[in-house]
Amino acid sequence: NGRPVWVNHCAFGATAEQQEAARARMSAAGIEPLMEVDHGWCHSLYYLDPNGIMVEFCRDTPGFTPDPVAAKRALDEPVI
Repeated sequence: NGRPVWVNHCAFGATAEQQEAARARMSAAGIEPLMEVDHGWCHSLYYLDPNGIMVEFCRDTPGFTPDPVAAKRALDEPVI
């Protein structure tokens, strides 16, 4: 659709064990990750499916404490 591959993707929650199992299965089939990113609040393993859609296996990392008040405040701030 003319957008970067990361714009339209499917994300699935995963544990470290599930990420490694997916990596092993994909590697055995000759498929390597598109990328692997430590975002700070989560660790993501990305692949492209046969249709070119990015699939993300996302594992939350410890240490991030959600702050609904700050999130709401950020959403209400005007965009400059």
